[in-house]
Amino acid sequence: MVVTHAAAALLAILMTVSACSKKKSAWDENPRSFFKPSESDIVNDTDTGLQIVKDVISVTFDPRADEETVKKIVSSVNGEVVGYDTSVNLYQIRFKGKSLPAIDAIRKELLSKHKQVEAATRMSVSVHKDPYYVK
Repeated sequence: MVVTHAAAALLAILMTVSACSKKKSAWDENPRSFFKPSESDIVNDTDTGLQIVKDVISVTFDPRADEETVKKIVSSVNGEVVGYDTSVNLYQIRFKGKSLPAIDAIRKELLSKHKQVEAATRMSVSVHKDPYYVK
């Protein structure tokens, strides 16, 4: 019986120490921070007629994807997280200097190769004035 209590006490101490040693990230401290594009970041998308941020996409991850998984996936496509809302698993990822076709290829890669990615879309900053717009 004494051994059982000692083992339980040791386990409690180890759990406390491991919880305290977890490194906190900026995402833990501030769960929401959005990318704010400048005028030079915005281009007209000839495919949709919308204004979009030229090198940033919005990616939604599966709620079970942890921070390390998100960072690995973003790194695998040479992206940089520039905005996020961890409460809804949304991340804004920048591909500085990449063309729209190259970014579209990356979006397709994210969706096809990473089961944790639920959505990957261009980052629109406008809406259609004509809801029946067709190019």
